[in-house]
Order: sequence, then structure tokens, then C-alpha cells
Amino acid sequence: MEGSLPRNAKAAAMLFVFYGVLMLGEALAFPAWEGGLGRVVVRALMIWTIAGGLWAGARWAWMAGVILPAFWLTLGGLTLASLLQAGPEGTRPAMLPFYVAAALLVLAVGWVLLLTRDVRRAYPA
Repeated sequence: MEGSLPRNAKAAAMLFVFYGVLMLGEALAFPAWEGGLGRVVVRALMIWTIAGGLWAGARWAWMAGVILPAFWLTLGGLTLASLLQAGPEGTRPAMLPFYVAAALLVLAVGWVLLLTRDVRRAYPA
């Protein structure tokens, strides 16, 4: 099915891979804020599995690619709001909110691409 995949599905898969890389980079750059590398590695492996499934045309990958990123976007938005609420005088690194916002933007664009009509048609229920 790879040849018949819409460009939006391939772009979403690539953005999900990039999101996983960003998450690992964030965990390495700000280890005290991520709560442990193990949790981030598991999340990166999950999003990379979804990306691989999307690229292969697996039906389950579309559903997982809609549900899990929606959950992560919600949690990430709440995290970003709490980071911004703390203000610059807190103990957080100054670049952390920008890094979180960039990762959320990459994930959000990939998630929205999965919701386009041509991608939904490529992964019928």
C-alpha cells in the first residue's frame, strides 16, 4: 500500500519521527525536567512505531496516530502552560518552554495531517 499512500500520511509519519528525535534531545538537554530517560525512550519508541505503521499503510497506525498524539498534545499544552506560568525567575532552564513549544508544534502538524480527508480515506476503518 506504500505506493498509494497520500503525501500527507508520509509527511505525518516523518513529523512523528522528528518528534521522537526532539523528545530524546529534550531529555538529554534537560534531564532534570523530563523525569528520566526511560520514559522518554518508551514514548519515542511508541511514536516511531506509529510512524512506521503509517508508512506501511497499517490501519491500526492511523487510529493510534490520532489517539496517542491527541493525549500527548493535551499533556504537553498543560506542561507548557505551567512552564510559562512559572515565569522567567523560576528554576527552569530559559530555553525549555521554547523547546517544548517546538516539539508540540511538530506533533500538532503531524496530527492535523492525519485528520485530512485523503489520509482518512487511505486508512479505512
